[in-house]
Amino acid sequence: MGGHSALAAIAVLAAAAMPRAGIAQPARRAEPAAETRATAKDPRAAKRWLAVGQTLMQRGAYFASRNRPDEARLQFENAATAFQKAIEAGDDLGVYVELAIAEDKAGRPDAAVRHLRRVVRADAGVRPDAAKRAAARLDELLARVGVVTLSVVPPGASITLGGSELGRAPLAEPLVLMPGTYTLAFQAEGYEPREAELRVEPGTESERAIELEPVKVIVEPVQPPPEVVPPAPPPPPRPSRLPLYIGGGLTIAAIGGASTLGALALRQHAVFTRRTTEPVAREDARANGRLLAQLADVASITAVAAAGFTAYWYFYRYKGRLDNSRQAKLDVVPWVQPQLGGMTLAGRF
Repeated sequence: MGGHSALAAIAVLAAAAMPRAGIAQPARRAEPAAETRATAKDPRAAKRWLAVGQTLMQRGAYFASRNRPDEARLQFENAATAFQKAIEAGDDLGVYVELAIAEDKAGRPDAAVRHLRRVVRADAGVRPDAAKRAAARLDELLARVGVVTLSVVPPGASITLGGSELGRAPLAEPLVLMPGTYTLAFQAEGYEPREAELRVEPGTESERAIELEPVKVIVEPVQPPPEVVPPAPPPPPRPSRLPLYIGGGLTIAAIGGASTLGALALRQHAVFTRRTTEPVAREDARANGRLLAQLADVASITAVAAAGFTAYWYFYRYKGRLDNSRQAKLDVVPWVQPQLGGMTLAGRF
């Protein structure tokens, strides 16, 4: 383990020499804008970061040889971060090759391909040996990933993968993806959103055209407001029959009472006029007959009044409402006889 202790000491000394930076966060990736962000170049700091990255790569190789993959990946991730810092502080594009190797060993060959392409396509600023290493490594990695070129209409459409926005159409670089199936989402103002499934095979380069459909504008004709039909008036309440029952019953009762009382009065009159009637009985018959006659008159008057009320209620209140009209109706109809002809009036009253 003496070699391991020496490597650890070199890494600690190299990190301590950096200005308050260190590599405290394992597997920390550089910010996407770090490559293009305007920073003050410091060649000495770039060399120190490069040395730190190389030391961490050695530590990662050591852990990998000891079959400790998790610790090895951590060191490779830290090395990638150190190389990114070296790129920011310096101007040597060859460091991208070291960064790509670290990313590949950390399990991110897709990111490694993007950085190697940058070196291969560079017109200047790359050493020949670095360019040769980048091209060889790129050919090796392209066999393990898939490259997809997107052609999206309309320009400016947002392209999202797994909830993260990749950019807006057209993308500056093709997509470099690990083998598998992906779902891309596309959105643009004034167009229907769309999703597309993308299947990536290792070692393939493909193109995919996506065209969004404009949002359909449906113009509906203005419909006139519906005609408001007033509700039908409620039917008039049916006339009550109770007054007819009361008036008719009272009439019958009064007629029956008047008849009974009249018969009794006539019987008393017969007693009064009989010659054999005693004087006292005659006087009683006279008084009783007068009373019964008066009561019979009252019953008769009541019968007449009840009958009149019942007739009024029937013809003017009950039957009139059933007919819905109390007005007389007249119609002119032809009148034909065997020897005569003409017109006549017919109606209801």
